[in-house]
This record gives sequence, C-alpha cells and structure tokens, in this order.
Amino acid sequence: MRQEVQLKQSQIQTRTISQEYIQSLEILALSNIEIQSVLDNEYLENPIFEYSEYSGAVKTTARTSEYCEIEDMLQSVESNEDVKTLITDQLNPGKYSKKEWKTIEYLIDCLDENGYCDVSVMEVSKSLGIEEDIVRKCLEELRELEPVGIFAENLVQCLLAQVKKRKDKDRILEQIVSYYLNELADGKFGVITKGLNITTNEVRKSAAVIAKMNPRPLQGRGSTRNKYIVPDIVAEKGKNGWEIYINDEWVGNYGLNNFYIEMIDSTKDKELREYFQNKLNRARLLLQAIEQRRNTVLTVTSCIIKRQPEYFQGQGLLVAMTMEQIAEDTGLNVSSVSRAIHGKYLQYPGGTVSLKDLFTQGIKQADGEVAGEQKIKKFLQEIVDSENKKNPYSDVRLMELLQEKGIQISRRTVAKYRDAIGIKASFARKESTDE
Repeated sequence: MRQEVQLKQSQIQTRTISQEYIQSLEILALSNIEIQSVLDNEYLENPIFEYSEYSGAVKTTARTSEYCEIEDMLQSVESNEDVKTLITDQLNPGKYSKKEWKTIEYLIDCLDENGYCDVSVMEVSKSLGIEEDIVRKCLEELRELEPVGIFAENLVQCLLAQVKKRKDKDRILEQIVSYYLNELADGKFGVITKGLNITTNEVRKSAAVIAKMNPRPLQGRGSTRNKYIVPDIVAEKGKNGWEIYINDEWVGNYGLNNFYIEMIDSTKDKELREYFQNKLNRARLLLQAIEQRRNTVLTVTSCIIKRQPEYFQGQGLLVAMTMEQIAEDTGLNVSSVSRAIHGKYLQYPGGTVSLKDLFTQGIKQADGEVAGEQKIKKFLQEIVDSENKKNPYSDVRLMELLQEKGIQISRRTVAKYRDAIGIKASFARKESTDE
C-alpha cells in the first residue's frame, strides 16, 4: 500500500515537472508581444490573475534606435483624395441623383482624421440647400460602407456599428459600449458588474472584444509611415560595460489577487477551494516560466555580445558564431538557445537586429581561423569592385581568388553570397565594348 502511494506521488510529481518543463520551453520561444497576448488571455480566464494598466512608454524602433510612445505607431496620414477613392469605389454614381451625389461628396469632406462625421443633418441641409430627408438617406447609406464604423458621429456609434456586424448578438457587449465605455476605460469593473448584474469575467471578455475593435475607421489606410518593431532586448553601453535588459516593463503589472488567495484558506467550500487553488497554481507556473525565460534570454544575449564586441561597438563585422558555441558558453542545450533567439530583436546603439541574424557558420581559412559570412562577403565585394568590367570574373574565378586568400569555399557558396549582396552574374556585369 505504501509503495502504491509513493508510486502515485512520483507519477504526480513527474507529470507536474513535465508540464512545467514543457510550458517553460514554449514560453521561451515567444517574443515579448506574444508573451503579452498569453498574459492577456490568462487574465481573461483566471480570476486570481490581477492586472494594472502600464502608463509608461514602450521602447520601439523604426530604422533608428529612437524611443517613442506606442501610440505613435498607430498614427496614420490619409489624404482627402485617398479617402474619397476608398469610399466612392464602393458606390455606384449612376444610382444617385445630382443632389444625392453632391451630398455624399460633402459628407466625405466632413470626415475627420478618425473617420467620424459629427455634423448634423440639419447643418448639412442648410449648407447645401438640400432637403433633410435626402441628407439623412445619404448618411445612412454611407454608414453601411467599409471600414465598419465610418461616418459614425462619435466613438460609441462607431463601436456599436461594429457590434451589430458581429454574428453573435451579444446584449452585454452592446450595453457596455452604449453606457459604460468610460467606466471600462477607467477599469471600474465593479460599477459595470453592479449596473448590468453580470460577473467580472463577463466584463473582462467584453473588454477583450472591444479592445480588438477599430475605434478609428480610417486609421492606417494609405499610410506611408515607417514600420516599427518592438525590441525584446535592449543593450546600452555604460561606463562599466554593456547594460542589457528585457524590454518588458509591462509584465510587472501582472500579479496575483490577494483576496482570492486568502479565500483559499478561509473558505469551507471544498470545490471553491480546489478551484482557486488550481487557478493559483496555474498563475504561479506561468509567472515562473516568464521569469525563467527572462533570465535565459538575458544570459544568451550577454554571451552573444561578448562574442561580437567589434560588431556591437561599430568597429567591425560579425564573426562566425554558432548556436553550439553559445550553448557551450552558457551551459544550455542547443534547443534552448534556439528558442531563446526565436523571433526576438535586440536594440543597441547601432540599430535593431534580429538575434537569429547574428549567427553565421563561417568557413575555415588556411591559417585555421574561421572567416565569418560578413567577412567573406566583404572580400567578395572588394574583388568584384576591382575587376575589369569588360571581362568580369566568373563564379569559378571568384572561388579561386577567395581560395588564394585562404578561404576554402565552393562555387555554389560563392554564387549564394554573391546573390545575397546583390552582385549580378558575370554575364550581367559585363560592360559593352561597343563604341
């Protein structure tokens, strides 16, 4: 009997360790943005998971390493002509009278940068000298166009239009949008639960749906702004060396709800206690996995920077580096290193780079040293730049010239590197000899 109990405990422990290990590996492979999505989902499903909104700036990067507010990424510029085209392409001009088309064009010009139209029917009627019924009819038709919510009078109308387009008729969602948007924005879930007689989880789920709606129908259309990347890791050069940290300050806003934790000990309801205990275990496991991920990513990044000092100081090219080397330096296995760099970006004074792009196999030279990919490409570029353009080198000749520099490389690899740096084949590089 005792052996059976010990065996059962061992199986439970093994299962728990296995689950922890699997989850930590999955979390390790995620980017910061993906981690945020995981935490958001857990917050919606787990009442013991607590969240307070982060009000600081999120470090982002375009083609420079400047910092900006996350809201800046959501700004867009749209010309009036682009907006007109977007809307009129959805209409058949032949269907409308001259008065109606004049009204439609006027209403398009009344749109603000968000896609709202807050002028009254009476005001438009007086301005154009057109009957209110015609103005009202045109406005109603325009509000049926894409993107959903365009020509709404305000934010509430915009979101309600999107609610009504949903397949599921969600009464709670419609009521929250209609009457409790301010309370939702302020995080006053208690006011909403009392006012609508619903649970906190129902409010959370509605909040998640609303967060995915488009409050600005014209946002991002026709925009020519830079694409931004949110770096996962930031490295800054200090007086005492490199300072490296994870760009995830917002994670600190997630925690555990003490009220429910205390309820586990105080409640006499066995099912309720088990329910909250399971939720507590789940939340702790997730937060532990995220903390472990943070430490692993920092360890790997620190090791990468140590192996590439000249590159990160802007004084040289990348040297050959493999995941096997990083695994050996850190004591991790190769699969963990692979997950730690997967989909992650590092911001440093020279710009922002994908961690994966820092790894190159390299080719062994005659003197025993390993030439990195960037070094070989540099040699290749120098050779091509100095060639006779009327008789350019073939890939075979380029291979021979690199071998003379001690770089043992195949013709196929030469062609691969040549394509990668935008050098055309020899026949395409040949200049005409015609006078």
